[in-house]
Amino acid sequence: MKVRWDVIKDAVFQWFKKLVTVIAGNSQSEEGRWMRILILVSSLTVALLAVTSLSAFFLTLQGEEQMMVPDIYHAELVDALISLQQKGLNSEIITRFSSDPTLKGKVLSQEPSAGSLVKVGKRVRLVVSKGAIVGTVENFVGRNLEDVKTELRTLFATYDTLLRIQEPSYVFDKSPEGTILQQQPEPGTELTGLTDLLLVVSRGPEASILRLSDYTNMDFTRVISLLAQEEVPFVFSVAAPLSGREGGVVVGQSPPSGTEITQDTRIELEMTPPAKLRDNEVFGVFECTLPVHPVWLDMKFEALKLSGERRTIFSMKHPGGEVAIPYIEEENTTLILSIFNQVVRDIVVSR
Repeated sequence: MKVRWDVIKDAVFQWFKKLVTVIAGNSQSEEGRWMRILILVSSLTVALLAVTSLSAFFLTLQGEEQMMVPDIYHAELVDALISLQQKGLNSEIITRFSSDPTLKGKVLSQEPSAGSLVKVGKRVRLVVSKGAIVGTVENFVGRNLEDVKTELRTLFATYDTLLRIQEPSYVFDKSPEGTILQQQPEPGTELTGLTDLLLVVSRGPEASILRLSDYTNMDFTRVISLLAQEEVPFVFSVAAPLSGREGGVVVGQSPPSGTEITQDTRIELEMTPPAKLRDNEVFGVFECTLPVHPVWLDMKFEALKLSGERRTIFSMKHPGGEVAIPYIEEENTTLILSIFNQVVRDIVVSR
């Protein structure tokens, strides 16, 4: 609605002219002239107030002119700004990363929403995509598989996953086990959505041949220490106690001593229960089954006492599968089995 200020001004001027003519008259009385002047001033004041009020009224009407907010969702930023400008609306732009690489430079959301009625000059807030947090495939060759998995989990903790590692292919190689040798897609490939990452990973050099030692009649703690040093997986079982047998020693092994084995051969050992324990000590076998991995795992077995003292019983590379570890520990000690420093099982020692 446009106000014709020239019409209002002419009307006020004509009214004021007539008023002056009527009031001035031809009276020669001094008192009459002062009375006319007073009336003139009063009338002028009323006229000015009326014009001011009308001005404010019409300006208010003009300020309340409304427009409908256009729908600019997923529009290119330039197109969105032009649409707002055509409607007489201002903009406020906020940028952030998005999960979809194809939305880079496009509007992710708007406030007020499309279809809202707002005053002309209203500010519309636009959230615009800066693109995906990862735009291309990195070069992972030469890096450790577990490190890459951790990095990608952290990277996509907030946004949708764009790179998904498929089950790797493992080959023997002179590179340390777990080293990524090949990848597909190639480094630098642009990500346009969820992409499967195919990796070829080293299993390490081919397993070396070992000649199995004789562990019979040795204390079970000593046998565990030796096998952990050689990184040979083992499983213990407990034989029934018999008179004449020493307690806590290995009485059988499979394969037998002298057998040539590869490092990933699992040794089965049978032991006798300890003959004597202290009042607060408990004997038992810690058992669990780990997932089997082509790449050996960094395994650690620890004891945590109530006092807070923490002791590593042994650590070794392990292929996964069945685990059975005998122990003698104080009651209420917590036994902890970890893989890559992540606890996979713990128990509290009790009678």
